[in-house]
Amino acid sequence: MKLENEKDHLKRIGAAIKLARLRADITGAELAKRIGIFPAIISALENGKSFPGGKMIIALCAALQCSSDELLGLTPPPEKPPDTELMEALSGMIAVLPPKIKREILRSLRK
Repeated sequence: MKLENEKDHLKRIGAAIKLARLRADITGAELAKRIGIFPAIISALENGKSFPGGKMIIALCAALQCSSDELLGLTPPPEKPPDTELMEALSGMIAVLPPKIKREILRSLRK
């Protein structure tokens, strides 16, 4: 396994931090506020300009509800569960359709 150079390592970690933040559906400013740092620090982390220390990793993991392995880009993020509200809305819309159309929709979803 080839070791990354430091620049690539920082970029990978920054991308993983940004992905975790986006999955949490919060802004960089909101994340910074949650963990008590300046938004510029979040920006530097996400852009691969800075490396998070141990305490920062713990704070980020708690705020983003993710593992340190995920945050450091060592493991892929878990699949996001389907949006329950959206699924319920779609189920309600499909329920009122004629049976033939329901079958066609199900058939197309299975493809």
